Amino acid sequence: MRLYLFSILFLFFQANEKCLVSASQGKFEYFQAGYDKFINGDYKKAFEYLSMAIENHENLEKAYTIRGDARRFMDDFKGALSDYIKAHKINQMNHELLIKKAIAYSLLRDYKNSLLNYDKAIQLMPENATAYCGRGYVKILKKEYSDALKDFKKAIEIDPLSVQAILGRGICEDYLGDYKSAYRDFSKAVELDPSENRLDSISKYFSPEMGN
Repeated sequence: MRLYLFSILFLFFQANEKCLVSASQGKFEYFQAGYDKFINGDYKKAFEYLSMAIENHENLEKAYTIRGDARRFMDDFKGALSDYIKAHKINQMNHELLIKKAIAYSLLRDYKNSLLNYDKAIQLMPENATAYCGRGYVKILKKEYSDALKDFKKAIEIDPLSVQAILGRGICEDYLGDYKSAYRDFSKAVELDPSENRLDSISKYFSPEMGN
């Protein structure tokens, strides 16, 4: 049950990692078309337009980044990582690209490089809750539950309303045998995001007295 539960939560975290790039106004015709297609969920067309934008040297950092996002949402994790690396070479101080690289590495099960990129993102932006939260999920995959719990607590300290961080803390508490705290966190997550049906189904697997 715990493996099934974590699979749901990990996919939930990946799906809720937002596109952290905004479109530029004006002159970049292919880039703008690709961005619009991406926002509308047409990732294949977004990939095509953004590839043309890259060929025309339009807004390269953002074009590579959003094309990487499109590839990731089409489950092309290697291609996504390649684009994030290219974008990051253009702007090595962009901590958001480090997070995207970390996510791509985690989806490829390269947890060592995923953690390395989360560490670098935190060094650049110590108050980034998303980085702590993502690093916590990777540590759960590595069965480092106590260390993961610290990351989720830090993420919650930065962003007390982070559903992903509260869920992550609950998973760690469950693995560590603190079932009452886990139940409290899962219930809190449902309270914060009642529209997310998966959270409600997760909370029903738990009671304050026992784990599953």
